[in-house]
Amino acid sequence: MSKAKPKSMEQLLEEALVPKDEQPYEVPGNWVWVRLKHLVDFFSGSAFPNQYQGYNDLEIPFYKVGNLKDTDSNYYIYSEENTISEEIRVKLKAKKVPKDTILFAKIGEAIRLNRRGLVPKPACIDNNLMGVKSNENILDNKLLLYWSLKEDFYKYSQATAVPSIRKSTLEAIAFPLPPLNEQKRIAKKLDNLLEKLENEKQLVLAAEEKLDLVKQSVLQKAFRGELGTNDPNDGHAMELVKEALLSSSGQR
Repeated sequence: MSKAKPKSMEQLLEEALVPKDEQPYEVPGNWVWVRLKHLVDFFSGSAFPNQYQGYNDLEIPFYKVGNLKDTDSNYYIYSEENTISEEIRVKLKAKKVPKDTILFAKIGEAIRLNRRGLVPKPACIDNNLMGVKSNENILDNKLLLYWSLKEDFYKYSQATAVPSIRKSTLEAIAFPLPPLNEQKRIAKKLDNLLEKLENEKQLVLAAEEKLDLVKQSVLQKAFRGELGTNDPNDGHAMELVKEALLSSSGQR
């Protein structure tokens, strides 16, 4: 049986890029709209039987949906109420997700809470969670985190008795991709702006609702190229897409 002919760059780009009539809004000229599946890796969780839960002195953290509330100011999960050994991991056939994977609820009403948590070291996750991590040669993972914070993932859930999010639905999301240097500038500027907002939030608790609206506005502007960080002399984001497609198709 003959092997399938490798896809050309034109075919790969056509699959990755979002058609003009499907692009949510205008972005700077050196940005491109790309399907999320071409920029990130998704991770699914594993079953976590009760008899292995409750141990907190073993080497591998095993996170559950409830741990998404146990995050620090940088969104890293600090709780290790459940840990397992490598022997148990192999027995459960549980795969580890890498450090800096972004976790979120994928089933049930927990999706509505729109919580996010970063994995501080390789860990396992239960099957009520999903993880996503960027290909950092193409997409800055901190920028991916900030993008996820502005997104209401509940709108991507299936309208059933028990809401759930399918990987295929998330893969098809249109992502506004700047050049890599611009991504890093946006992420750094968001770090500074959101830190200031967080400080204000602590000082002016009565204005919490208003500050959250400002935060969402800042995040929206970041992904519209409106933060004033864009350098038109930067390379074109299209080159990042081509690099990702070449890498994933083995055409290097």
